[in-house]
Amino acid sequence: MDFVRQQFACIRVILGCLLAASLVTPLCFAQTFAINEKVTEFVQPGGVGLTNTYHQDPINLGDKLLFLVDQENNLTLSDILSNNHQLKWRTNNSAVPSYGYSAAAYWFRITLFNDTEEKVHRIIEVEYPLIDYLDLAIISTDGNLKQYQTGTALPFDSRPIKHRNFLFPVDIPANETTELIFRIKSDQAIQLPLKLWTNNHLLEVDETILLVHGLYFGLMLVMALYNLFLYLFTKDLSYLFYVCFVSSITLFQATQQGLSFQFIWPSATSWHANSTAILILAAILFAMLFVNKFLDLSVTDRISHYYTTLIGLTACLLIVAILFVPATTVMQLGILLAIPTCIGALVIGIRSWYRGHKQARYYIIAWAIFLVGTVALSLNKFGWLPRSFITEYSSQIGSGLEVILLAIALADRINHQRRATELAQERALVNEMFARELEEKAKERLERSVAERTRELSLAMKKLSDANKALENLSTTDGLTQVKNRRFFNLTIIEEWKRATRNSYPLSLLFIDLDHFKQINDRYGHMVGDECLIQAASVVESQSRRMEDSVCRYGGEEFAVILPNIDSQTAVSIAEKIRVAIEEIEFCRDGNYFNLTASIGISSITPDPENGINSLITQADSALYQAKDAGRNCCMIYGDDALSHKVPKDATVQDKDKDTKVTSIFRQTTRS
Repeated sequence: MDFVRQQFACIRVILGCLLAASLVTPLCFAQTFAINEKVTEFVQPGGVGLTNTYHQDPINLGDKLLFLVDQENNLTLSDILSNNHQLKWRTNNSAVPSYGYSAAAYWFRITLFNDTEEKVHRIIEVEYPLIDYLDLAIISTDGNLKQYQTGTALPFDSRPIKHRNFLFPVDIPANETTELIFRIKSDQAIQLPLKLWTNNHLLEVDETILLVHGLYFGLMLVMALYNLFLYLFTKDLSYLFYVCFVSSITLFQATQQGLSFQFIWPSATSWHANSTAILILAAILFAMLFVNKFLDLSVTDRISHYYTTLIGLTACLLIVAILFVPATTVMQLGILLAIPTCIGALVIGIRSWYRGHKQARYYIIAWAIFLVGTVALSLNKFGWLPRSFITEYSSQIGSGLEVILLAIALADRINHQRRATELAQERALVNEMFARELEEKAKERLERSVAERTRELSLAMKKLSDANKALENLSTTDGLTQVKNRRFFNLTIIEEWKRATRNSYPLSLLFIDLDHFKQINDRYGHMVGDECLIQAASVVESQSRRMEDSVCRYGGEEFAVILPNIDSQTAVSIAEKIRVAIEEIEFCRDGNYFNLTASIGISSITPDPENGINSLITQADSALYQAKDAGRNCCMIYGDDALSHKVPKDATVQDKDKDTKVTSIFRQTTRS
């Protein structure tokens, strides 16, 4: 019953959010219309009078504009000025001209009347920073013409005033008129929120708006960084997808407000043209990945898992499609895709809560708020809802509230996991106490026959210990040669390297390869080859007499000898003894006598920060290959500058310089 009541409570909250949004939006529209009515009391369409009795600041110029649609995109300013009376100008009746997505060019004109005795300086603001091409012609009474050409298709420096929105200075002499003619051509939604400001008031309002933006983007940045640290500690992909989602939404909002083009990529016009579509699609993709991982849909709800996967793949395809399809089309499809994304995420959350996923309650409220904001923004961009504070900033408000609630949901998930861990620990404690009780009872029973049971247990433990030792020895011993195997080498070389590092003594390594062993196998058979390996392993082991030395079969006909606390000179001496001992082994097969020979590579390193264990192995291996290249049946030690060449076998080892490694060289010898 409690769970059912929780479900009804969540549904009531969701319905409340939707109802509140449905009530606030009409109020916002009513406020917009009320302002329009107030403005029309003072001015008429097509012109605005700047009199001493008109104190409204800013002046909304939207419903005072005359507009003209250039479907062919072939009109110029000269055509507008020369054929003014022949063109079919229409009056715009909305506070903010909004025509959705259109391939046509739009012309707007308005006349400003200065009825005062002083020169008036004003700022024209176009509060929509996503216009690709925005041209403005300012024509004074005496015919002087001043033109501005700007827009996001041009570098940010093309703007007369460096601002996230488009600002244009206008000076109107006393008792004169000034005509403004705008031309807009854009792949984004066609909107012209036009206001007339005084300098001081614009500065005051702009500081407040920047403060609000700072709070919003600061909140998003903190949420992203905090959850990024959580991901680094927990390695839970939910946090990573959440960070990517928040980052995409934040960059999208910064682009919508013109901040990205102002501060991040002011000259990257090509990227800016596609950034809005890419960012909204990236937000959709990471939102679906987050939903899928956060709610464990692959396990709990296969249908929802397939739905989120389909939406995510669609977003990926649309991102790739930008390379082949106009960004306008991809942007419209992305905005349309955002609506089923938010609705689907909300429905999936309700399904998950119904299935018992308690963390979904905050998730549901978050997506309900974000859904309202996304739908309002989408309808606004398509021109189906008028542009107002609520519709323009709905996505920003909704996303800010959403990331907070999703962060709470993630925190609740951590609390749930902690509670589950604590519950598991409590159960483990109860089980442990129960086990102890059973153990005590078992002890009481065992006391009756302690002698017999103790003897049986001791015998069993001894057998088990012997078996473990035998198994361990078997796992690290080569079955043919009975010396240690490659696995033992990998474990031992690491431990010896650590010990040599702690004690600062040299560690030497020999790689021994039997020469022409394949020919022996091919000529005499694998049985003889196996006997050769056994004899060679025995000889190598006999020459490594210290307890700490390790002889291993490295692979095939290759052996490795680990020599702790052995310097290069001693390692060379041991290697030469091994080579000579192998060469002295004589085999007889079908009356044919043959001997084995071996090539030996030697490396000796005292561990320091510049050398690692891989250096020791690599140097020994390189020395071995040098010994083979030198004619085989010889020893080579890796030197500082280059591998040494062979010298007479009885040559003595000398120190040429204290700062130079000693290089020992031996001549290949063959049996006569």
